[in-house]
Amino acid sequence: MSDPATTMLWCGVTGLAYAGARRLQGKWGAHWYTLPVVSGTALLLSVFALGGTSYQHYAEATIWLQRLAGPAVVALAVPLYQQMPLWRRRAMPVLAAVLAACTAALASGWLLGRTLQLPGPLMLSLLPRSATMPMAMAAAGQVGGNAALAGIGVVITGVLGSSMVPILLRLIRCKGAEPTALALGLVAHAIGTAKAQQLVPQALAFAALAMGLMGALTVLALPWISRWM
Repeated sequence: MSDPATTMLWCGVTGLAYAGARRLQGKWGAHWYTLPVVSGTALLLSVFALGGTSYQHYAEATIWLQRLAGPAVVALAVPLYQQMPLWRRRAMPVLAAVLAACTAALASGWLLGRTLQLPGPLMLSLLPRSATMPMAMAAAGQVGGNAALAGIGVVITGVLGSSMVPILLRLIRCKGAEPTALALGLVAHAIGTAKAQQLVPQALAFAALAMGLMGALTVLALPWISRWM
């Protein structure tokens, strides 16, 4: 466990990196490379390189920030409650979309792993990439995967998904706020939900609901899938 001074230092550096990333996003616009998870991480890696700090040292110093990931996900229940009458009227289409998306995500991950002949632990780390970070890392660790690799897969999926979903929806002429938010939550979990807050804040509950259900269904399905690998 790091001492209080080191913890305060690296938590402060992380906060400054996030603030800097948000400033860049406001100045350069909403692009994949200006997402805080991308630009903020790049800023932190630059600090690591200049200071000769290892990731293990940083992770130990910022353990309290990591533990906030779970409460942050739970806090998304607030917009769900506020917009409950709206999404309850769409319950069946939403559930059907979640089931189809989860099946597609798990099946595509399994097929990709089989095609590349990945070892079992690596494949199990890849499968929950469409779940939000805390769920994916916990689920991967419990079935024999690598939690850190699962986290990397989640970030890559979130960045790519949040960038590509709006483009694909424009190509198929889908302009509705609710389908946009739902697709972002299903494909890109928390990063997509943040994107939905920018694009369609009036339908944020659909992104939050999709993210939560997608994560829960993935966590439930992963142990069953692991028995067949």
